[in-house]
Amino acid sequence: MNPASSLPVWALALVLLVATGCESTVDVETTDHEPRLVVNSFFANDQRWVVEVSQSTSAFETADLEAPEFTIDDATVSVEPEGAAPIELSYTDTLTYETILGSRTPSSGGYAELNRHPLPGETYTVRVDAKGFPPVEATSRVPAPVPVTVTSAARRVEDSWVDPPSVQQERTITLRIQDPPGTENYYWVRIAQIGKISSSEVRFATRDRSIINETPTDLDSDGDAELSRAHFQDALFDGRTHEIDLVVEEFLSPDQEESPYPYFKVEFGVLSEDLYNYLVSVRTFEETDVNPFAEPINLHSNVESGYGLFAGRYLQTFVVPSEIVTP
Repeated sequence: MNPASSLPVWALALVLLVATGCESTVDVETTDHEPRLVVNSFFANDQRWVVEVSQSTSAFETADLEAPEFTIDDATVSVEPEGAAPIELSYTDTLTYETILGSRTPSSGGYAELNRHPLPGETYTVRVDAKGFPPVEATSRVPAPVPVTVTSAARRVEDSWVDPPSVQQERTITLRIQDPPGTENYYWVRIAQIGKISSSEVRFATRDRSIINETPTDLDSDGDAELSRAHFQDALFDGRTHEIDLVVEEFLSPDQEESPYPYFKVEFGVLSEDLYNYLVSVRTFEETDVNPFAEPINLHSNVESGYGLFAGRYLQTFVVPSEIVTP
C-alpha cells in the first residue's frame, strides 16, 4: 500500500505544500497620506502655556518628526478657558520646557504665553488653525488639588569603607493621599535627587498594589516593584486616605551635615483622565514593542480632526532632606 494513500486529504495537501514550497506576491494597495495637524501640550498649574504644533507623516515614510520641516510656525493658536475670552499664543523657536517625564528638554519651536498659566479646576479648549490643514481642537482640564503629605524615615544599611568614605542608607518616603470620594482620580509620582552641581531621577521600590497593578516591571524576591516613576488610579482606595511607601537608596558623605545637598525632590501629580489614558497607552506600546505578533498600538489622542494630546495635571513638589541617621 502506498503510505500517502492512508493520509487524510488535508494532511496530504499539507505534505505537498511543504515539499514543493510556495511563493506568491501580494500587492498591497495604499492610499496617499493626507497630512493632519499634530498638537501636543502637557500643561500644569503655575507653568506657562506651551503648545507644540507639527504635521503628521505617512507610516511608510522614514522621517524625523522633530525635524524643523515638520514644525508649523504660522498657525493661529488659542487656548480658551471655559466661559472666558480666548488666550492667544505666539510662536517662538527658542522654547525649553518641562515634560511629563520630568526632564528639561529643548523644543524645535512652539506657541507660548509667558504671562498666563493654567488654573486648578479649570477646563480649557485649544484651537489650532493652519493653512492647508483642517482646523483642530481638544479639551482638557487641570484637576483640583488633592490633599497629600510627604514624610520620610531612614535606616542605616552599612558603612561603606571607600575613599572618600560614605554612609549607605535606605530612606522610606511615605505619601499620604486623602483621596476624594465619588470620582475617579488619577495620580503620578516621580523622585529626583538634587546635588550641588547635578540632579538625577532615582529609582524607588514599592509594594503598593495600586502602583504594581499599573506596571509591567517584574517583582523582586521581596515582592517589590522597582521604578523611576509611576502612574496609578484610586480604584483600590476610592474615597479613603491611602499611604504609599517608596524606598530609595542614599549614599551620604560624613560631612553632609555641613551642606543642604543632596536632597530628594518628590513630584506628585493629579492627572486628567486624558493624560492617564495616554500614559497607559505608552505602557502598552512599550510592553508589545518587541513582540512581532502584537497588534499595532495607537497612543491615546484627544485632538479632533488631528493627532496629539492636550492634557492637564495638578503638580505639587515636596523637598525631603537627606540626613545621616544613628546606626
